[in-house]
Amino acid sequence: MKKHILVALALTLALGLTACSGAATKPAAEPTKAATVTAEKPMLVDEATKTITVYATVNGKYLVESTRHGLNYKDGKNAPKALFITPVKETDFYETLIKLGAKAGNNLTTESKGKTVEGQPLAVTVTWEGAGKVYTIDEVVTDSTGKPIDYRFGGNLPAAQQYMTGCMLCLDSCPVGIASNASHTFGEHDAKQVEFKGKKDLLPADGKVVTISVKVK
Repeated sequence: MKKHILVALALTLALGLTACSGAATKPAAEPTKAATVTAEKPMLVDEATKTITVYATVNGKYLVESTRHGLNYKDGKNAPKALFITPVKETDFYETLIKLGAKAGNNLTTESKGKTVEGQPLAVTVTWEGAGKVYTIDEVVTDSTGKPIDYRFGGNLPAAQQYMTGCMLCLDSCPVGIASNASHTFGEHDAKQVEFKGKKDLLPADGKVVTISVKVK
């Protein structure tokens, strides 16, 4: 009886070793590479996290001078005035926010001086090759008043189409920009009540690539 048990154990052990040996010979699966944005494919949409990521370049002029334009479409009228410039159209940005369930404020017009943008809150972050981390928009842009940037989905699609400024992320409340900053009313920058600049000692130099992510809260 003991002999039969020993033989059965030996066979079981041999089969186990063979199975383990076979598994060890299988090639390891290659790690999945994270999707990224490029000049040719400048927008990535993650529906699960409700996040839009866009390819953009730095306009070095606004690392030393003030601007109210954060992110603009490259062919828009105000692109030369923006800190960041992207190949993504402002209308595509708007439509994607709608698809992700963001609610537009649509509460401002060009007669709304002194009023604040409304709409879905948006979290904006920025990173680049060699950055070492993902930065919040507050970490890469200086507000002279010290207020945190509060981005809202203002909407404004008819105005964006009419004026063709290309404005996507304005740094004070704006009746034309797709999203803008509720921490400052429309007209504060023009009235020199606040200045916005990219952080020269942190951001990449003029013309360098950054990726900007906009998450629907």
